[in-house]
Amino acid sequence: MRHFSGLIVILIILGEIKGQPQFSPLLIRDYLNEYNIKLCYFFTCWQNYENIELVQMMSKMDIRSTFVKSKTNIKQVLIEKNVTYYGFVLDLSCKEFADLLTKYVTQFNMRMSHPWLIFSKSTSPNVVQRIFGNVTIRMDSNVKVIVPEKNKNTFKVLDVYNPGVQIGEKPIITEIGLWNGSNLNINRKMTFYLQRKNMSSIQLRSGSVVLISNHSGTFEEYMLDARYIQFDTISKFHYSMFLLLEDVHNFTHSLLIENTWFGNYQNGTDAGVGKLLYEDIIDITCTGASERPPRVDVYDYLMPSYHFRPCYIFRNPGSYDPLSNQFLKPFSDKVWYIIIVSVALICISLKLFHRLESKYKGLQSSYSWATVTLITTSAIFQQDSSILPNGYSGRIVFLVLQILSILLYNYYTSSIISSLLSRPPEAFHTLDELGHSRLEIGIEDLPYTITWFTIMNDSDVQYIYKNKVFPPGAKRMNIYLPEEGMAEVRRGGFAYHTQLDTGYPIIARTFDQDAICDLAEIPMIPQVLAGIMVQKKSQYKELFHITLRKTRQSGLVHRISQIWESKKPQCLANARIIAVGVEQVFIAFLTLFVGIALSLFLLVVEIVWFRLDLDKKFTRQ
Repeated sequence: MRHFSGLIVILIILGEIKGQPQFSPLLIRDYLNEYNIKLCYFFTCWQNYENIELVQMMSKMDIRSTFVKSKTNIKQVLIEKNVTYYGFVLDLSCKEFADLLTKYVTQFNMRMSHPWLIFSKSTSPNVVQRIFGNVTIRMDSNVKVIVPEKNKNTFKVLDVYNPGVQIGEKPIITEIGLWNGSNLNINRKMTFYLQRKNMSSIQLRSGSVVLISNHSGTFEEYMLDARYIQFDTISKFHYSMFLLLEDVHNFTHSLLIENTWFGNYQNGTDAGVGKLLYEDIIDITCTGASERPPRVDVYDYLMPSYHFRPCYIFRNPGSYDPLSNQFLKPFSDKVWYIIIVSVALICISLKLFHRLESKYKGLQSSYSWATVTLITTSAIFQQDSSILPNGYSGRIVFLVLQILSILLYNYYTSSIISSLLSRPPEAFHTLDELGHSRLEIGIEDLPYTITWFTIMNDSDVQYIYKNKVFPPGAKRMNIYLPEEGMAEVRRGGFAYHTQLDTGYPIIARTFDQDAICDLAEIPMIPQVLAGIMVQKKSQYKELFHITLRKTRQSGLVHRISQIWESKKPQCLANARIIAVGVEQVFIAFLTLFVGIALSLFLLVVEIVWFRLDLDKKFTRQ
């Protein structure tokens, strides 16, 4: 059997149509055109001339076909393939294929991506019911049955699906079109969604996760209680979306409650609601779960829309280095170099002009290099000078020095005030910085956090776990309830790992403006989207996908997000004063003490020098 990679395949089941062979190729042609099918598998026992006629017609339409004659090849054709849209051809009048539907066809072969076309000689709907009574037909099956009308040369097109094969429901048969012998007329208003929207007879098996076991009221009352949105937020968010599905489709549901989402396996199939889905105990979850690569292989997600945002929350202690000179930052290196060169030129100019004035005007005084350096630096540092040049040239240089000093002072002080008072200190950005900081770390007792420490081999994560969360010698991990953990954050010097939807309401209720504006966040678990889960290749996936897309377009999903997804409390910067800490002004005080020490050292040198000079004078005398 040839393998057509990436091509579309159709399953067409053909009953007895002998006696009217002129209609079958035309009907198949119109059906293929209707659903844009490019590859056909036929399990038939037709005459060769009928097969040749059909193949020639499909070749003109650029449609490939394969006729399977041997029963031994049935399993090879029915197995799951890499292509996403394919089907099969079967003639029920052939004895070797009579038990194909009941014996070989699985739920996988009955998905929407596998269209079926069935011809029946009988006009009784009971025959169709009997044909599909033991077939694993699904809610999303794409099965079309052609039934001849009595005393007419026309055929009705019936659509067949089963909304609840797992609970023993009977197939639902709906007339959707007519074949008049030359044209195939399909009722396009009878869409897949509208036709199968009503699920009033179905009870789905659902599962959810509740971490707060001692809540008051019933499960539904707790899930809809918005007063304490920080508890079980992800379950409450998705339960509201699940109720939208229930209202639209009119189904009912049974409920199983777990205390965890997944187990310790990468895909989570060993515990929690993940295990219930994987073992076909439930059909759908009314809670959400984050969409991660290992889980996508075993579960399907319905339009993920919840932002799963766990991270470390802490008051920013700042990352100032006391030894880094904050007072050199207002000017770039080039500006500082230019200032040094300018001060040197002014010193030289003052020295030169004063010497010339003394020579030509007969002045008795002279400026030493120490004097001109003192005059220049005093003016630059806004201290003025008690020594002023006498000549016009010296005064002009001194005036230029004053103008330069004022301009530099304005630019410098503006930058200092802006950087120290208007901008918060630089926060930590990485887990490595957080782990090696002086902050203590605690976590909320959440299954996915514990699991992340277990399965994640990242060095930063393991360092935080072994040195901060569960340090050597500790009897237990640093686990805090949300209220306790956020209270420690408010006091400072503490980082707490929790969901932002848990932490933000507590912050808004208990933190003052200074604490809110100091907050910083570092994620440990990647922030991803979460959504309602269904079984892998679930028969309800496509239907519920459409419903959730419609609710998003109508704004209902946004409304649910506004209720259950907490926003970070706003920092009102104008209502607070940012204190300048010791780290910022350390260099200023260090400069002062170094200057005092240098002055004392020079004083001692001067005293010693003066006494030595006196001793020399007495010796000479």
